[in-house]
Amino acid sequence: MITCLMSPNERLRDWKIFRESLIASLSDIEILQRVANYWTTVPMVKYYLDFDNPKSWPTPWELIHFGEFCPASVAYLMFKTLELAPAKRWQNNEIKIIRIKDLEMEDFHMLLVVDSQHVLNYFYGQVVELITLHQSYEIICEYSCDTLLS
Repeated sequence: MITCLMSPNERLRDWKIFRESLIASLSDIEILQRVANYWTTVPMVKYYLDFDNPKSWPTPWELIHFGEFCPASVAYLMFKTLELAPAKRWQNNEIKIIRIKDLEMEDFHMLLVVDSQHVLNYFYGQVVELITLHQSYEIICEYSCDTLLS
């Protein structure tokens, strides 16, 4: 797990080892839960990525090297973790990042949605079902694999 005490090379090496541990013998939920847990230890800042302009985002390797993690970058890194894992469980069109405004809480979230049902990055370290989220949210933007190719 990436922590603030790691050097850039240690962070990159740790992420590679983690991705390689996501093997085909694990269930979908096991993989998603491991990804959700993995990103809970990164040192967070409030804003780093411009969520409206994914073309301006650094590569995942650059983000991890520089150690700048915000809710948007964590959703993006979760996406890239699944995309680059040896267990190719989901097609590219089954994984997307959405930015929502929770109308009840008056808060914004950058979420990873997998297979139109599982959500990561809403609660730290948890995989929740999309249908269990408050139904009063507005999707601000949505990014698919085509948008997020690095």
